[in-house]
Amino acid sequence: MNGQRLFAELLVRPELRAELRADPGAFARAHGLDPALCGRIAGLPEPGMELTTGITQYERRLRVTTVFPATFALADSAQREALLRSALTHPRLSRGGDAAAVEVGRLLAKAAAEWAPEAGGGVSLLAEMVEFETLCEEALASARALPGRVPGPPAPAPGVLFVTSGRPLPVIRRLLLGGTPPAELAAAVAAESADEGPWHYALRAEARPPRTRCHRLPARLARLLTYCDGTRGLPELATLTELPEPTAERTLRTMVGRGLITWRAAGPE
Repeated sequence: MNGQRLFAELLVRPELRAELRADPGAFARAHGLDPALCGRIAGLPEPGMELTTGITQYERRLRVTTVFPATFALADSAQREALLRSALTHPRLSRGGDAAAVEVGRLLAKAAAEWAPEAGGGVSLLAEMVEFETLCEEALASARALPGRVPGPPAPAPGVLFVTSGRPLPVIRRLLLGGTPPAELAAAVAAESADEGPWHYALRAEARPPRTRCHRLPARLARLLTYCDGTRGLPELATLTELPEPTAERTLRTMVGRGLITWRAAGPE
């Protein structure tokens, strides 16, 4: 651990500050640090450290709530604090759209899963929203990644995920971000659509500017696209979806044209 990393850790871990102040020399030996550096940091005024720590914690909390806005709009005060405690254990909180944001989303999902499910045994809306916003971050991270695989069998394009849910999560997210109180969500969703689902979407992310969009998919098309994982060729996909092979081929080529999948078919294009 170098000096810069040490100071960053001290700002977010009060127990580490207490260990340092109790015995700077022992702290230096335990962590393989320069004793003189540890002595200087231990001598910093505590009020200044507390103020800096408070600012750092505020910024870290703000990053989490900014990356997962609908999750925190949906959570009550106790749930927000529990989610933040879980997220703040991650050593690096990014501004979103990278592997760190996805990892934080998984921490939030683990915390949300510990709460009691809804009546009837269903997954809570909060847990589903955490997972959905984590998928948004995963799609953004994929969109920003350098091109990797050479197109072969049909597979999602970079930045594209195919999602199926029992609720219209993109609609719920939009309503929450538009200011709809959680208690009024059911009525607001019903006013927009009487459809009972399930809902199938293509979640599509763009790196610049960073944003995600959702396109609703018909059930049969969603089934075909969900099987497009880069390992199955056209004949297998047609069999799995019970589509005539020419129909499946036309559909796949249309999806390539719309940028939802990549595909390098065998033979002439």
